Amino acid sequence: MLAELRDQADFLRPFELLSRVLVRHDGRRRLVARLGAEAEDGIDALLDQALAYESVEPPTLTGFLAWFDRDMVTVRRRSDEGADQVRVMTVHGAKGLEAPIVILPDTAVTQDSWNAPAIVRLDEGWPAWRRARNLCPPALAAAEARRRRTVRLESRRLLYVALTRARQWLIVCGAGQPANGSGSGESWHALVAAAMAGIGAATARGPLGDAQVLTHRWHDDRAAPAAGGAAVPPDPAWLAARAPRPAETALLSPSLLGGALALVGEAVGERAGDALGRGTALHGLLEHLHDCPPAGRAALAARLLSGHPDLDALLAEASAVLDGPALAEIFGPGGIAEVEVAAPVPERPGLRIAGRIDRLVVTDRTVLAVDFKSNRVLPPAAGAVPEGILRQLGAYRAALGPIWPGRPVEVAVLWTRAARLMPVPAVLADAAFARALLDLPGGRP
Repeated sequence: MLAELRDQADFLRPFELLSRVLVRHDGRRRLVARLGAEAEDGIDALLDQALAYESVEPPTLTGFLAWFDRDMVTVRRRSDEGADQVRVMTVHGAKGLEAPIVILPDTAVTQDSWNAPAIVRLDEGWPAWRRARNLCPPALAAAEARRRRTVRLESRRLLYVALTRARQWLIVCGAGQPANGSGSGESWHALVAAAMAGIGAATARGPLGDAQVLTHRWHDDRAAPAAGGAAVPPDPAWLAARAPRPAETALLSPSLLGGALALVGEAVGERAGDALGRGTALHGLLEHLHDCPPAGRAALAARLLSGHPDLDALLAEASAVLDGPALAEIFGPGGIAEVEVAAPVPERPGLRIAGRIDRLVVTDRTVLAVDFKSNRVLPPAAGAVPEGILRQLGAYRAALGPIWPGRPVEVAVLWTRAARLMPVPAVLADAAFARALLDLPGGRP
C-alpha cells in the first residue's frame, strides 16, 4: 500500500490520495474499527480541508501538508445523543453536550498550577521572566498574583461547565493524592467535596474508600416565615397539580411478593433485624471481594464493614463461597454483581417488576440469575425452597425472558452458609410467581 501511494503522490490531488487510502485500501473501515465511530468526524474534517485547499492553492501533497500545518482546524464532534458508547472528552469539548452519566476522573490536581507560563506581563505591560516566589520583586509578585487569580476564576468557570453536563449521575473522582500547599483547596475535587459537605451529603463506604453521596429528591416547603416575620405566599394551585397520567403503574418488588422466606426453625437464636443486617453485610462482601486477591480480602472487608461485630465470621463465609470450585463460573468474568432490573409483567398491563439481582451470568447459550441467601436452615432440594424465594426467582424469569428471547433463563439460589448452588427448575419458579400475581388485588376472579 505504501509503495502504491508513493508512486501516485506526485500525480494525484491530496483529496484523491486520501480517498484512495480510505476507499481502495479500506482505510476508513480500519480506522473506525480501531478508534471507534467518532473517528468519522476527524476523517470527514480532513477530507473537507483537502477540498478547501484545492480551491486556494495548487493541489500538491507537500503544499497541502504545509497549509494544513499552518491552519487552526477545530473538529466539532457530533452529539450522538442516545448512542450506546462511552465518550472520553475534555471539558472544553463537552460544552453544549449532555449525558445521563458524567464522570470527572482526575480532579485532585491543583488547577491554578496548570500551564504556568515562563513569562508574565507586569502592570505596565512589560514582559518579565517568572521567578521563584521568594525571589520575586513586588511588581513581579503582583503580576503573578493577578495571573493566578485569573487562572483560578477561569478554572471555576470551567468547573461549572463540567458539573452541568450530567443529566442523572455526576461522579467526581480524585486520582492520587491531592496537592499540598495554599492552592490545594482550589482543586476541583476539594471544591466539590467542600460543597457536598456544606449541603449535607451522606458518607458511603466503598472498596476504595469513603465517598460523599447526595441524592436530589422532590420536596415541598410550605409557607415558612421570612426574615421580617411575614409569611411567604403559598405556591399557586397549578404548581401542586399533577399532570394526568394514562394509567397507574404498580411496581412489584421480587423480594416482597408474599410467602415464607425461611424454613421452620430459622428464627431460633437470631432476631429478624439481625439476620437482615447480616445478610446485607454479606451481600456487600460478595459484591466487592470477588475481584480482590485472597491476600487483600481481610483489609478490604475491614474497610467495608468497619466495626462490624461479626466481621471475621462474615469474611470466612464469603471466602468459602468465592473459593468454592463449583462456584467459579458464577464469580468469573462473565458475571455481573447487583444488577438492577425493571420490566413489565407479561400479559399484565399496569404491573412492572423492579428489583435487583444479586448475580447475573450471561453466556452465549443461557442466562442465569442467582439470588444469595444466608439462611441457617437449608432445604434439602429445590422442591422444598420457601415459597417467597420461589416467587422472587419467578419474577426474575419474567423480567429477563423478554430481554433474551432466544436463550433459556435459568434461576438458582446460592446458600452462602454452605457455599452451595441450588438450581431451581423453571416450572417451580413460574408457578410460584403466578400464585403471587393471583394474590394481588384484582388478581383472582
